[in-house]
Amino acid sequence: LTVHGPRGARVGEMGLAHGHTWPEARVMEAEHLVLAHNHPSVEFVDNLGHRLREPAWFRTRLVREKVEVRYGDVDPEVILMPPFNELLSGTPLNRPDYEGLGPLLTRGMVDLRNAEVYLVDGIHLGRLGTITPDEASPGQ
Repeated sequence: LTVHGPRGARVGEMGLAHGHTWPEARVMEAEHLVLAHNHPSVEFVDNLGHRLREPAWFRTRLVREKVEVRYGDVDPEVILMPPFNELLSGTPLNRPDYEGLGPLLTRGMVDLRNAEVYLVDGIHLGRLGTITPDEASPGQ
């Protein structure tokens, strides 16, 4: 067992980082970057106002012009890993008030709008920018 520091680790072409702090440059230079800190999910709202959150995987890219100031010319595929603890409902990335956690997301360095979203059972929901919770309220 090897315990790595908070700035992540690299295994071959896989960069692994928790996501709560800036990843090391060598982690960002990998072909794939896996982050977990945000516990991403999608939220669905039915016409009675019932909200359901489903944990989900998100596959996307970095916003290169924002990232290159800190890391130079890097372009890994970014994978946001869902929570696997059933007690965590996750943070719905498709809500308009979502601000992100960790420096890469709070600074808009991850292209969430174009992220491909997959539920944990493998169902592909499409791009995040097209998945909005239905805010219909009861009686409308």
